[in-house]
Amino acid sequence: MISTVYLVLVVTFSDNGDKSVAVEKIPQANMQQCQVNQKTYSKDDAIRRAFCIVGVK
Repeated sequence: MISTVYLVLVVTFSDNGDKSVAVEKIPQANMQQCQVNQKTYSKDDAIRRAFCIVGVK
């Protein structure tokens, strides 16, 4: 198995008073790149949470 770093985003949506939550994991080149992307995505109001995890592919 290959170890890889993922950027995990928890996203919220609102439509006519209904709220939805989605979780996306995006493969990253390395932990440093993930941390840069995490800071960038964290500025978006729709992103409730952004964090980096190490997983296997």
